[in-house]
Order: sequence, then structure tokens, then C-alpha cells
Amino acid sequence: MKIVSLVLIIVALSVYLTGVIWYFIDKGKGGHKKAPMIIRAIGALMMVAYFIMAIRGFN
Repeated sequence: MKIVSLVLIIVALSVYLTGVIWYFIDKGKGGHKKAPMIIRAIGALMMVAYFIMAIRGFN
């Protein structure tokens, strides 16, 4: 279960950081796309799932 949680947090961080990078690139070009915010929200939800698993003890 610890391997699953490690993979979850790595994927969550990479998804979140992809959204952040996409947001700043899009902002620099003057765009207003909602996709970067949705990607960041998905990454944040995955991190919340990780922390809930961590608090419960990785059962």
C-alpha cells in the first residue's frame, strides 16, 4: 500500500505542477483558459486523497 501511496503523491504533484506551468505559459500569452485550473484542482484532490490515506494509516 505504501507503493500505491507513493505513486499517488508523485502523480498528484506532477499533475498539479503541470497545471501551474500551463497557467503561467497561458497567462504570458494573454489567454484565459480554464483547463489549467481544472488540472490544478484534480492534482489538489489527488493530494487530499493522499493525505487522508496518510492520516488513516495506509490501511
